[in-house]
Amino acid sequence: MKYRILIVDDEKCVTEGIVLKFRRMKHAKSYEAVLCDSGNKAMALVREMAFDMIITDIRMPFMSGIQLIRELREAGFDKPVLVLSGYNDFEYVRDAFLSGANDYMLKPVAIQELEKKLDQYLLKGDKEEALPEESAPSENHGNGEEGGSLTVQDRSIVYAIRYIYDHYKDKSLTMEDVAKHVSFSYGHFSNLFRKETGMTFPSFLRKVRVEKAMELLEDPYLKISDICYQVGYKYPQQFSNEFKRMTGVYPSQYIKKKNEENIQ
Repeated sequence: MKYRILIVDDEKCVTEGIVLKFRRMKHAKSYEAVLCDSGNKAMALVREMAFDMIITDIRMPFMSGIQLIRELREAGFDKPVLVLSGYNDFEYVRDAFLSGANDYMLKPVAIQELEKKLDQYLLKGDKEEALPEESAPSENHGNGEEGGSLTVQDRSIVYAIRYIYDHYKDKSLTMEDVAKHVSFSYGHFSNLFRKETGMTFPSFLRKVRVEKAMELLEDPYLKISDICYQVGYKYPQQFSNEFKRMTGVYPSQYIKKKNEENIQ
């Protein structure tokens, strides 16, 4: 089977560089690359042909990679979307996963890392991934052809964030669950997570759940109590209190405010 992959980046050298890496891979004949230099063109291509994966940059003119991911998901594109970025910044990682990305890689991506991602998402199917096995993870972000991979610690937090976005609906989700997923002790993970994200795990989880709730509150057919359970809360009162803590208003007040804005 041949997998068609759309590569979106406004830098031609980046897209062509990825194609060259494809050609050096063990399963090179399994991949067909289509190159594109903007988010708008990418959306047009997705409407015209089927893709098994999309790899996109974040910083692009007119339509960012984050906007592209959101539009893809809103349009019903359910295949893997991987972000390839030159920015090792928590906000970019967070926004990518919040928008619907499956994974996040740093430029210039090493051929070994890229091959593992393709193997994970295409050849082996969409399975949960253990941390990549690397004897000497590089901390060189941008120097050399095969440099630029996240450090083991950074990569662990990326996978932790992804795990949270995949499991935030689970009412019993704990920091211990996430720490085990990335093979860290509870205490070490707690310190590292706060250092890398600037937030405690409970605060981050609350933020994810409330942001998802805000999206669901846009649907007039959903009840607040139903949304409470859909985003991982056990009790409506707890949901209302934490929603107000994050936004300054209760869910019912948020809906009222939105309705008033729509009328104006």
